[in-house]
Amino acid sequence: MRMLLFILPLTLLVQRSPARTKPVPQRADKTAADPEQVSEDMIKDVDDWLGKLDARLESGKPVLPRDFDSFFGDSFFESSEDPARDMQAAQKRINERLGNKAGVSDAYGKWMAAKLSPADLSPRVTPGEKTITVAFTAPKNAEGGLKAAVSAELIKISYSRRGTRTEERSDGTAVYRSFSRKQQRVMPVPAGADPAKFRVKTSRRGVEIIFGRLKENGGQAEASQ
Repeated sequence: MRMLLFILPLTLLVQRSPARTKPVPQRADKTAADPEQVSEDMIKDVDDWLGKLDARLESGKPVLPRDFDSFFGDSFFESSEDPARDMQAAQKRINERLGNKAGVSDAYGKWMAAKLSPADLSPRVTPGEKTITVAFTAPKNAEGGLKAAVSAELIKISYSRRGTRTEERSDGTAVYRSFSRKQQRVMPVPAGADPAKFRVKTSRRGVEIIFGRLKENGGQAEASQ
């Protein structure tokens, strides 16, 4: 079975209902995350990379996770405005140019699922009588807190992580440089939650998305009040 869980579009971001509790909820990010809107430079870079992958496959060598890591490295996460969108665009180009040749699409799907997994944010789903709350805990080195966006199918969490790296100079000495790396995590909207009715609460510790419940009424699902 192909691992294409995270190729779902992230374009249908919806507006949350006004919040009435403290701390003051943030608005969900409404920036479109359409794989069709990635830059021409990004598409060219992906196509060049896929050419190398295809050559590797033609030579009988398997594509390994490090082949994906080599393209989606630190420079990618530092420069990309929307890493999840760009990674989805790469998935689409793989399908168009290579299909599942030698299992490359399946391998990329598994690799991308692991990269976008929210496990490091300790997601918690708490069902209530009229709501379903999904909470995420911010990592210690996250800058500016967590930001949430919701589509018809997915929750996307974005944040920046500060780190340092060592660079060697030509004279043999080393210098430490700090950098900020964009991070994104995605997970499905929980079953029974209404993606059209939610509010977002943020704090230093993380973010909560509080959904209204869907209820069955004569066989038709509708949002609970």
